[in-house]
Amino acid sequence: MIHVKTKFQRPDADVVSRLAAFSSATIHEAQGRRGALSSKIKPIDRSMSFCGPAVTVACAPQDNLMLQVAIHYAQAGDVVLVGAQEFSDAGTFGDVLGNAMKAKGIAAMVTDSGVRDTQDLIELGLPVFSGSVCIKGTVKETLGPINHPLVFGDEIIYPETSSAVTQTASLSSAVRKRRRSSRSPKPGTTPNASSSRPTTPAAPPSSCAD
Repeated sequence: MIHVKTKFQRPDADVVSRLAAFSSATIHEAQGRRGALSSKIKPIDRSMSFCGPAVTVACAPQDNLMLQVAIHYAQAGDVVLVGAQEFSDAGTFGDVLGNAMKAKGIAAMVTDSGVRDTQDLIELGLPVFSGSVCIKGTVKETLGPINHPLVFGDEIIYPETSSAVTQTASLSSAVRKRRRSSRSPKPGTTPNASSSRPTTPAAPPSSCAD
């Protein structure tokens, strides 16, 4: 049975803000080089970046029905991640849905499928990452799950905060270690006053990219 979860526990806004201070490469390294999506997923504009909790949605290839449902339930600051079995020959997302996301304050859109209307989306200022750019349209026919664990390439994306707790703890520890290491004095040098201050670890929401 198709199950749409309309609610899940999101990380605190402060957690998202603190994590956003780090680049996605730094977060990836701090997690033990885990969690990176395929290099096929690229921003439609190189200046785009985002950070926020993931709303996951599985769509059938060349079908964006459930994406529209996900936008309805997504909240401001969310990142909508669409898995469409890496079908690249369709524009699953374009300016109409982009305007709907922007109006709700959704932080970003990520898909392993294609997008279209890229110039309009760039001007809209909504970060969009996709597996391809394709002008072909989609149908609205097939049901699928929302806010369930989503297989996205070689990774599994979890919407629930409880599923990210272990990752949060390990990343906090890793970032703390990296910060301490970067502040360690080099041989023959004297540490400054700031190097002795305690660090504040960052903890991750579900999705960040830059």
